[in-house]
Amino acid sequence: MGNETDSPLGDLIARVLRGDESAFDRLYSATCQVAFFHAKMILHTRETAEAAVVESYYRARHQLDRLSSPESFPSRLNRTVSHVALSMAEDERYSRAVDPIDEGFSPAEAMAMAKASGVVIAGSAAQVDQEALRRSTARFLVRLIAALPEVQRCTLILYYYDRLSVDMIAQIMGCPPETVKNRLNAARRRIGTAARTVREAGAGLSEVSPRFFLAAISYLVRRTEVSPAMVKETSALLREKLRSGA
Repeated sequence: MGNETDSPLGDLIARVLRGDESAFDRLYSATCQVAFFHAKMILHTRETAEAAVVESYYRARHQLDRLSSPESFPSRLNRTVSHVALSMAEDERYSRAVDPIDEGFSPAEAMAMAKASGVVIAGSAAQVDQEALRRSTARFLVRLIAALPEVQRCTLILYYYDRLSVDMIAQIMGCPPETVKNRLNAARRRIGTAARTVREAGAGLSEVSPRFFLAAISYLVRRTEVSPAMVKETSALLREKLRSGA
């Protein structure tokens, strides 16, 4: 790695590599919310999500000395969490890897999510200022992403939030790159069709762009609930796993 002390993450990682395991506890506390978001995105239960996070940090601890820079730790960790969680989902025979028949959101579903997001409908959209329009569009997009089939939502998040290539997502998800492209296209089509339905009903929406995807997913990350008790419990499990080497 380069100069590890140029950032808070770099300082913590440098201390871990010098043998200060308390620094790894702090590194865990500082980064685990996003890790839990990725795990919960794929796994249904709290217990399996926690197990995926603990296993991912265990692997990350043993790979710290291979980082090209401290700033690469979060993205590398997120890839590991997604890979571990998808493997666990397959092992436990969840149907995460099965692509649904893509029927999209019904007009009624699209309109209900738009109204719940505060989107102004029925001809009065012209009276809404641009900032209010952007906020309601972002809230609408959050609901649409959260309602996507899981394989599509996972693919969308890895692409827009983690900024991974199609080939890298294919490696993580254990599928051909063409399948990743199909899932991305299906997710965009669902969202685009829902937005068009709402616009045709007289609503005002900002143009849905990659910036909106990133903002919406970032909101979902911040909304991920990780209580102090949950951090304490999983941190203890992680320390025990690191001690035992199992």
